[in-house]
Amino acid sequence: AAAGAAVGSTAAVAMGAAAEPMPLQIASPWDLRHIAHAADSALLPEVQSISGVTVPWLYFGMQFGCFAWHVEDLHLCSANQLHAGAPKSWYGVPASAAGAFERAARKLVPTLFERDPDLLYQLVTMVAPAELAATGVPVYATEQHAGEIIVTFPRAYHAGFSHGFNVAEAVNVAPYDWLPHGHAAMQAAKRVRRPPVLAYERLAWELAKRAVAAAPGEAGAKLLATHLLQPFEALVRTEVRQREAARRAGISTVDQTLRDADLNAKARRRAAARAALAGSTWAEEESESERDAEEEMCASCHVCLHLCYFSAIRCNGCASPRVQCLGHRHEELCACPAFDKFIEQRHAKSSLEWVLSELGKLAGAGARADADEF
Repeated sequence: AAAGAAVGSTAAVAMGAAAEPMPLQIASPWDLRHIAHAADSALLPEVQSISGVTVPWLYFGMQFGCFAWHVEDLHLCSANQLHAGAPKSWYGVPASAAGAFERAARKLVPTLFERDPDLLYQLVTMVAPAELAATGVPVYATEQHAGEIIVTFPRAYHAGFSHGFNVAEAVNVAPYDWLPHGHAAMQAAKRVRRPPVLAYERLAWELAKRAVAAAPGEAGAKLLATHLLQPFEALVRTEVRQREAARRAGISTVDQTLRDADLNAKARRRAAARAALAGSTWAEEESESERDAEEEMCASCHVCLHLCYFSAIRCNGCASPRVQCLGHRHEELCACPAFDKFIEQRHAKSSLEWVLSELGKLAGAGARADADEF
């Protein structure tokens, strides 16, 4: 929902998740404060609570206040409720035509794309629906009135504007069938160096563990496994292949199956080392380490900004705070030789393969995590 930040005369306000709710709001399944974490949602509350994504925003609009063409972060679905006021006009392009939309937009405003290749991620691109339709892009329109909810689907570009003053609320949602779309969006974000709103690898791992640990015959677990199997298998195959390539390059491996308290302690030790090198105060570095401790194993790759959960490359030689995912040459991290660097991995290969195997059995696909296949 944060991706729907409007242009011009519209303001967005985060909804207070800690506010005391009214009983009727709790009872309603359409309360947008709870829908992101409803049953059969892939957005686990224990993974992350994100303002504007899993915590809804209120939008206050006025005449011609618009929201530019965009897709949701990580190609999530969204629920957009117009509470009161003037209608909104919406324009949408189906996901099947997303590629055609992107090619048409580049042709219509080539100078802007030459300057900013990731222009469509910046929520500032307004192209007339008629111009898109003239290039063959299917564009659909609808008018939203107070009390109505608009739902957008993965990678469906949408834009629109308000007819006058109104109040709306929006949040992202992720049914299980979003999971393959989320994996594709994670890969696309890496290519354009776009920081993701959450660590997809961590989410996939937690969901896989939930499915595998479910009671036998639980329908929800089988449904989850069916949609998660393909992206999780792709993650595991890529992870194992990249670990082996890094080892062949001379980088050692340090297994890390750590509790949150251990990760917090590691963050503090690294902060102390950085403070000593940079001459900064311990208090400054300690504050930074506390903020980042929860995502210690989801540090951002300094090359592509991917959130590294399964593994990351670090350097002992220069004690650099930077990390790098395994998809890049180790020289891009720093100039130190390979033997000074190490792969810090959250889960051993055997654990990844076992969970993949069990997930495949649950999905009924007969997937095998044979080491020879990786």
